[in-house]
Parts: sequence; structure tokens; C-alpha cells
Amino acid sequence: MRSRRCCLPGPMADVVAPNGSITVSSMGNITATSVRALGGGDEDDIKLSTLNNPNGTSNITLGTVQASGQGDVIIIVQDGTFSSGASGVTADMVDLTVPGGANITPPANKISITTTSAGNVTITRTTSTPLTVEKVSTANGSSSISSQGDLTLGTITFLTNSDSNDIYAYSGGNLVVTLVKAGAYAVTQSEANALNGLLTSQGDVTLTAAGNVRGQSPQDGTPDVMGDEVRSTAGTIGLIE
Repeated sequence: MRSRRCCLPGPMADVVAPNGSITVSSMGNITATSVRALGGGDEDDIKLSTLNNPNGTSNITLGTVQASGQGDVIIIVQDGTFSSGASGVTADMVDLTVPGGANITPPANKISITTTSAGNVTITRTTSTPLTVEKVSTANGSSSISSQGDLTLGTITFLTNSDSNDIYAYSGGNLVVTLVKAGAYAVTQSEANALNGLLTSQGDVTLTAAGNVRGQSPQDGTPDVMGDEVRSTAGTIGLIE
């Protein structure tokens, strides 16, 4: 396997790896007009990351970014903004770490988003292809996740326990929940003391599906959904802890 690496700022008009990964790091802005990894293997990823810039912020702007087959696209923004054009990102998985919020509509099988400062997360799948949201970790903000097909939620958590931070999930098919936590949750008194007496998440959780809503492992003895108010509307509702 071969990989292509670059550490220079500036636009990438046509970067192609026929077989291998692509890694780009920059202390300046990254503009990925067309970046493609065509090998199709699990190791044939595209990683674009900005470094801390002492002279200002460094932004990432995506045009067409394609990791074929089982390849992933990994985006890390240290201090700046992230934006994706109409062509967007095609990959098996999109893994995004950004300051502030994120609004993404990628044709990927799996998505993971981590925000490092305040901002909302919006994930939209407009086709009926199943979508797995492996992780959403929000520093301080709400999350809205919608898919016209089946939707599986992995670990969806808020790092700030606030009544204004809510989680909304919609599936045009079936909705499966692994762990959704809209804020803090204390299992023991010592954990509650560390949270200044707040025993439960302060944000609300709304789960809506045209088909079935259920927990991934509803009888394992651990909560699937934690929130101040939890609402579920579906064709049928299965077991959720």
C-alpha cells in the first residue's frame, strides 16, 4: 500500500491516490477542491487536519472528497471553521472533530462527530440508505439527527448539562438506540455529589420513527436513554431502558 502525505497549505485541485491513503496537515487553511482515495480498502483513508496556528485560525473547506469502498474520511480542525460544498464527502465513515457546531449531509454509511466548543450538530441523510451514527460528543449544544432510512444511534452525549441542550432523532424506517445521554447522569450518590446534586440529564430527548423504535440491548441493566424529558413516537415502540 502506498500513501500520499502533504504538509503544505493551499488548494488541492486534483489529488488522487489510486491505491493508498492521503494525509494532509497544515498550519494554514486547507481547501480540498478534489481529493480522492480510490483503493477501496479499510486502510485507504483520507485525513485532513489543521494545526494550531499562532498567527490566527486555520480553516478546512471541502469540495469533492471521496474515499472509495471501505475508506474513511477524517477531518480535524484545531481552531477554525469547517465547510463542505454541494459535492460533499463520500466515504464508508466520516469522522469529524471541530470547534463549534457542524451541519453535515454526507453519503456515508457511518458518522462520528466531536465538537470542542459551543455549537449545535445537525446530521441529515436524505436517502433511504441505512445510517449509523457511531458517536456524537457535543461540548455545549443540541443535536438533530435525521435519516429517511433506518437509523442506528451509537453513543450520543452532551458534555454540558443544560436544559437548552436537546437531542432529536428521526428515522423514516427503524430507529435503534445504544446510548443517548442529554447531559449528565449520576448512578451513585458520589457521582451526584460531583454533579452538585444533579441526578439526571437536563436536556430533553425526542425519538421519532416511521417504523420501530427500540434499544440496542434493552435488557442489559444499563440505561439506553437519559434525559429530563424523553418522548418517543413510532409505528411500534420496543424495549428501551
